[in-house]
Amino acid sequence: MLLCDHDADQLTYLSQPWTPSLITCQPFCGKEGCHNGGQCVAPEQCQCVPGFSGDQCQHRECDPPCQNGGTCIENGHCDCPTGYWGPLCQLRRCTLPRQGLSHSSLGGTLSR
Repeated sequence: MLLCDHDADQLTYLSQPWTPSLITCQPFCGKEGCHNGGQCVAPEQCQCVPGFSGDQCQHRECDPPCQNGGTCIENGHCDCPTGYWGPLCQLRRCTLPRQGLSHSSLGGTLSR
């Protein structure tokens, strides 16, 4: 059986190097491969072009980057996790107190 040694970039047969004229070792990065111009450089490892990230270069990076765990999506807009909003997910959603609570029960004072 022929085995592909990616570290040595060669095929082996019975633990001996084998160098055919038409077969070379190529890393495999999944059925879909690397996206957005990324290049497969090792098994399941893509090298992404600037502006993209992720295991398969599937995520567009935002400049400036998304905050608080947000994910950059098409055209550089951020998809924010629950609890955050804003163009860069930089704003925390306000959780309003239950009805019936007064300002004093929240530990503050009411002022104009």
